[in-house]
Amino acid sequence: MKCFYHPEVDAVMTCSSCGKELCRDCVVENPDGKTYCKDCIKKGLDGLETVVIICGSVCVSPILALIAWLIWKGNKPEKAKQASYICIGTAILYIVLIILYVR
Repeated sequence: MKCFYHPEVDAVMTCSSCGKELCRDCVVENPDGKTYCKDCIKKGLDGLETVVIICGSVCVSPILALIAWLIWKGNKPEKAKQASYICIGTAILYIVLIILYVR
């Protein structure tokens, strides 16, 4: 058994996720005792970044829309209804774009 990343070095473990054979230099151990390769760790971190970005966007966008609506409502009461439609439409469009991005 040779290391997937270093063909000249003997493998000592395998990745718990993809099964690649790894040498001591390539093994990344988790606190739960499982071992992973560099590629699987990167995939996991990329997935985590995506989740953080989406959650942050979903939480922040409606708050920003509400703030914009409150400012507009306070300054121009006669246009508050129109502003609310614009804010709601913007929030819906943003949510649709996020859903399309996730796919």
